[in-house]
Amino acid sequence: MEDKTLKIKITIGVLLVFIGIIIISWDYLLEKKNQVYDTMYYEIASLPSYIEDQEKYEKEKIEEQINDIKNNENKDNNSTDNNDKNNSSTTSSSKDDYLGRLMIPKINFNRSFYKIDSVYNDVDKNIQVMKGSSLPDVDGGNLIIAGHSGNVWFSFFKNLYKLKKGNNAYVYYNDTKYTYKVVDIYNVKKNGKVTVKRDRTKRTMTLITCTKNSKTLQTVYILEQIDEE
Repeated sequence: MEDKTLKIKITIGVLLVFIGIIIISWDYLLEKKNQVYDTMYYEIASLPSYIEDQEKYEKEKIEEQINDIKNNENKDNNSTDNNDKNNSSTTSSSKDDYLGRLMIPKINFNRSFYKIDSVYNDVDKNIQVMKGSSLPDVDGGNLIIAGHSGNVWFSFFKNLYKLKKGNNAYVYYNDTKYTYKVVDIYNVKKNGKVTVKRDRTKRTMTLITCTKNSKTLQTVYILEQIDEE
């Protein structure tokens, strides 16, 4: 009888311990459930590797432009004139295209960024807001910005490799200052596909650039918004 009672007590004790573990782990399990692994497809592969030879790169860009001109030789001249006018108009409207400013004190970075369809939203001219991005005031949104690394004049993200987890970045948008904190840094292969690992329940920012001294890797920086004022 005593053995039976002892077995019952042991069984109850084990069950209580098991239930306790589940209760303690519940918050952790919920947090993991909210960790969403999004595979996002962007034209990231079009970003050249870590750029060291500006003269060579510029020659390649000129050759591309010449090829584009040759491919468009048969277009209507009026259409070309209209395009020139549109380009001139776009160039003179940078203030209208302005979206916000990204500041990263750790690397003394301070630069404006522009609307998706702006002529200034181009990694060969500036940092680039990627298609599919959300603005900083969107709950659960993700602001995605890409930029060159390397040693040429447009390598605006050349010092991004110095960032570490816990470093802060600030985005000024629509008269509001948004504070972000670096929570994750990882490398991905340079193949046109970027896996963004973030918590969808939070407002985040993703910074992407070519990995320092690498022709095959890109580095992804995940930042979570922690304040707005």
